[in-house]
Amino acid sequence: MRKAFIAYTKPRVGWLRIKATYKYRETRIEGSAWYWKEPGLWVSCAHLIPRDAPQSLEVELWDAEGKCRTLQPPWIDSLADVAFFRDTHSVGFAESETNPENGDWCFTMGAPLGLSFSFQEGYVVAKRQIERQLYYQLSVWAAPGSSGSPVLNRSGRIIAMITQIAQPGGGELGIAFALPAQKVHDAYRRYATFVRYDSSRAHSGDRPTHRPLSG
Repeated sequence: MRKAFIAYTKPRVGWLRIKATYKYRETRIEGSAWYWKEPGLWVSCAHLIPRDAPQSLEVELWDAEGKCRTLQPPWIDSLADVAFFRDTHSVGFAESETNPENGDWCFTMGAPLGLSFSFQEGYVVAKRQIERQLYYQLSVWAAPGSSGSPVLNRSGRIIAMITQIAQPGGGELGIAFALPAQKVHDAYRRYATFVRYDSSRAHSGDRPTHRPLSG
C-alpha cells in the first residue's frame, strides 16, 4: 500500500530551489510544491518567495527523476501564504470534496532539511487557530523545506498543504501545521479574479506582506 502511494505521489510533487540575488549577497531557499490538476498550476507557500525585491529571482523545480525546469515568479496570496506558479505538467492532484476529521489518516511528501521526496504518513491531530487562520495539526514531523508539501487522504486527494512549523525546542524538527485545501481554493479564486481583471500583472507576481512562524 505504501509503495502504491509513493509511486502515485512522486510524479506530482516537485522540489523547489529559489535563489535571490542582491547587490552584495544572495540567498537560497528550499521548499516543496505540488501540481494542482484542475487549474493547471504548481502550488507552494508564499513565504518561500523573498519579499524585499531582489535584483534577480531564479526558481528551479526538480522532479523525482532529477530533471529541472525553471519557473517564472509566482502570483502570491500573502495572507493565506499560498503561491501559484503558471506551468504545465502531465499529472496532478485533485482536491478532496470533504474535509478531514481529527484522527483521519493522511500522508505527505516534501523536502524536510533538503531531503527531497520524503514520504511520511500520519493522521490529523486537531484543528488549530494560529493568527486567526485555521490549520490542521499533523502527527508527522516537519522541518525547513517542508513548506509547500501536499497532504493527501486515502483517495490520494489534496486535503491540505504544510505551511507552518512549530519548533518549541529550538531545533530544526517541529510540529507540522497544514493549511486546509479549502483555503488554498479560496486563494485560487482570488488569483483567478486577479488574472481576469489585471492580466498584465498576473505574470509578475507580488511580494508577501507577512511571514508565518517558519518553514
